[in-house]
Amino acid sequence: MASPLQEYENNNRERWKVMHDIPPWSVGLIVRYITLIFFKVKNDNVVQTIQSSMRIMLSECCPVDYHNEYIFLESLEENCSNGSGDIVLFLLDITIKYIRDYAPNTLQTESKLGSLYGGDLLNKIEELLSNGSKWKVLRDRNSESGLIERVNPEITKIAQEINDDFLTKAWNQAFQRQPDPENAVVSAQKAIENIASNLGLTKATSKVYGTLLGDIKANPHLYFSRARDAYDLQNIITKQPKDKLNVNEQFANWFWSGMDLIQKTNPGRHPSKEVGEFSLPAEAAQQAVIIATVICWFIESGSFFKDDISKKQSKKS
Repeated sequence: MASPLQEYENNNRERWKVMHDIPPWSVGLIVRYITLIFFKVKNDNVVQTIQSSMRIMLSECCPVDYHNEYIFLESLEENCSNGSGDIVLFLLDITIKYIRDYAPNTLQTESKLGSLYGGDLLNKIEELLSNGSKWKVLRDRNSESGLIERVNPEITKIAQEINDDFLTKAWNQAFQRQPDPENAVVSAQKAIENIASNLGLTKATSKVYGTLLGDIKANPHLYFSRARDAYDLQNIITKQPKDKLNVNEQFANWFWSGMDLIQKTNPGRHPSKEVGEFSLPAEAAQQAVIIATVICWFIESGSFFKDDISKKQSKKS
């Protein structure tokens, strides 16, 4: 017989899978942090800094009262309790960008908190969002957004370990609050080009992406993975005929197919009557960026490489 705690967990299992924009249980504190920034900072004119630095008019894109703290606070609470929460999400995004990119290093406030570091405040906001929000704080300075979608940490960890500027940009563009799908795909392709060139997978200096893709497609027998010994053994065990595609070549074909999928994700890159006004969905760009991340990892880790010895032998024969 299940314990009361186990029954509770079983009954609420699906509930915890639901990710909110702003978790209802965190609204109060998040709204107060936003209000703190807009009304309690003494050593900066926050509204003026936001408008001039981000080139927006807050009264037009987010019409709330920026002169009365209490009306401002009530408007945000009302937006979450009886509305979609879009105003709070917009202002939270703006608040994070302000703290991250434009605020003084130390914010002097009129609240009981006194002076505080922006980084500490971002940590507090992230702590609140981590408890049920689909968004997390985007810490990369000068990024277009302050919020980025929360993705499986095992995937994002791979991207962070690769540490390529183009790949980081692709992730931000694909998963930020207002995604930029077309440029996310472009950045993903540039990441593959950059890593492949730096690690000697290709010697092409122009049209790098297409050249590399075409070479792998035409010569899969020259490309290998670290698992090639296991693949070769598999070919022996299964008694594959020499003229049949071996496992190593299957891996190379998977590799260029992934690159091809990324390239074909955005047909709008080549304007035509057939394409018309094509708008790439964010989900398509996100898929492309995740595929690119895996491909970049295979190259960067040395798990996919071109065998120069095999190339020389093929030339001799």
